[in-house]
Amino acid sequence: SVVQTGGSASGSQFSVGTNTITFTATAPSGKSVDCSFKITVTNEATASFENCPSNIRMNNDAGVCGAEVAFANPIASDGNGNLQVIQTEGPKSDEVFPVGTTTVTFEATGSNGEALECSFTVTIDDNEDPEIICPS
Repeated sequence: SVVQTGGSASGSQFSVGTNTITFTATAPSGKSVDCSFKITVTNEATASFENCPSNIRMNNDAGVCGAEVAFANPIASDGNGNLQVIQTEGPKSDEVFPVGTTTVTFEATGSNGEALECSFTVTIDDNEDPEIICPS
C-alpha cells in the first residue's frame, strides 16, 4: 500500500516557500520505503495600495493656525491578502495640521519583501485677516 505520510494533501493550498511531500510504500511483507519530493511556491503578486488618498487642500479653522483634517487610512494588499500598513510621517487623521504643506506617508511590505509607499500632501491655507488689539 502507498500512504502519504508528510506534507499537504493533494488539492490543498500550499504555503509560499518549499513544501516537502512524503509517501511511504509498504509491501505485504511489512518492508517499507519512503519517497519524498519538494514543491516550491513563489509569490509573484505585486503589492499595492488600494486607496492612497489624493492631496488635500483646505482653509484653516477659525481662530486656529491649522485645521483638523480627516482622511481614510490606505489599505495595501498583495496576492496573499491585506498587508500591515504603518504611518511613518505626518499627523494622523482627525488631528490638527499646521498652516502650510505637510506630507503624510504610509508604508507596507509585501509578503515577497517588496516595500511600498503611499504619500500625499495636506496644505492648510491661512485665509483669516490678521487681528491686532490696541491698548486703549
